[in-house]
Amino acid sequence: MVLNTRIAAGFCALSLTVAALLMAPSSASAQNKETGAPTSAGAPTSAGAPAGQVLQVKKSLTGEFTYRFFSPTGYSTAPAALPAAAPGVAAPISVPAEAAKATLEVVDKTRGNVAQIPVAGIKAGAVTLDEASFKSVQTVFVTVQKAGKPVTDVLVTMSTADHKFSMAFPLKASDAGVAQFPTVPMGVPITVAVNAAGHPPFQSINTLQPGHPADGVHWPVIQVDWADVATLTPAPTAPVAAAPTAPVAAAAQKPAPETGGGFSQILNIIIAIGFLAALAYGVLWAFNNGHIKTLLEKAGVNTSELKPADGAQPSPFDKPAAPPITPITEGTADPFGGAPFAGAPAAAYAAAPSGPRLVATAGSYSGTIFAVAGPQVSIGRDTAAGVSLSSDTSTSRQHALLSNDSGQYSIADAGSSNGTFLNGVRLQQGVAHPLRSGDEIQIGQTRFRFEA
Repeated sequence: MVLNTRIAAGFCALSLTVAALLMAPSSASAQNKETGAPTSAGAPTSAGAPAGQVLQVKKSLTGEFTYRFFSPTGYSTAPAALPAAAPGVAAPISVPAEAAKATLEVVDKTRGNVAQIPVAGIKAGAVTLDEASFKSVQTVFVTVQKAGKPVTDVLVTMSTADHKFSMAFPLKASDAGVAQFPTVPMGVPITVAVNAAGHPPFQSINTLQPGHPADGVHWPVIQVDWADVATLTPAPTAPVAAAPTAPVAAAAQKPAPETGGGFSQILNIIIAIGFLAALAYGVLWAFNNGHIKTLLEKAGVNTSELKPADGAQPSPFDKPAAPPITPITEGTADPFGGAPFAGAPAAAYAAAPSGPRLVATAGSYSGTIFAVAGPQVSIGRDTAAGVSLSSDTSTSRQHALLSNDSGQYSIADAGSSNGTFLNGVRLQQGVAHPLRSGDEIQIGQTRFRFEA
């Protein structure tokens, strides 16, 4: 639509006002371990079902069941419905050739429970499933609130006392205050902790039992009272649609044609360009001086992000790597009595070091085992570091230092850009913290379990 001269002049004045407001300085400043799952042995350990053969699955329960084969190295078949069969009657399923060293997982969708049986431990090619075979809950939901509002930007952890089962869930705004944990063991005490930097954790302990709802277990709501914790405002209820009004006659809707000569049109275009240029300059100036970020933070928008350390920038032309398949047993007790952790190649596991070590459980190094030897071991992106994480661009070159004092190990942050976390809590720079076997350490986007 062509603007007349007066409207164009009004836009010009508006542009100068907006630019002045944007350039004005602000008067105030704003302030999955990967999925783990317990193993469950459902049959005696003896000669397993031959790969590529038919496995007979006999169950004493009724309901809807699915199954799949997976291994800690990342191999997994697509979930499929278990063939229908009467209780006590065997249902045949095929064992893929690649599944000889895998685990058979059966999900009871009617009750929301999970059973896991190593294929190598299946006797005579037959499996019998009863209620005791299902040792894990398929999904546990943990809601975190403050004064009834969903909480964001905290770390929710879930673990057993022996840390054979341990998972972490960074709670983001998109989670609406609910952390979800898959394949959680039943019959043992489970500790849930909500962690935030500079605060003692809020903890809750429960023992999961069968007989829960089929959609999973909803953990009792955890209420935190930290003054600086970020909360979310619940979405408003959708407004009721207004009743349609009577249509206006076509003649009344037709706008009157606008008039203007060629000079007026050129002047309108020049003024409009000047308005857009002034607006763009004002926005750019405000962005470069941090005023836009301040306004967003005052509005409650979290503008922090995990940045590449030491100025390392990934190429914008690199094709992003596909995310790895999430193994279910990663971070839990070994289902094969000596098989590698999730993501670790067989050759790397065969050469796994003995003694104190760091076991990577998340990130691009998931499944890799690093030996910890000597009085001090540096951790960082530098290729000369004792534990080199050269592929993790969010790790600083000299990120953390692990020390050994007569068998007592400790870790300290070495002035990293993104911080060092011990059991979900960020460490103070240069202050050594003692380590115990089973402690969780996060360096950049890589997470470790310390074993001694």
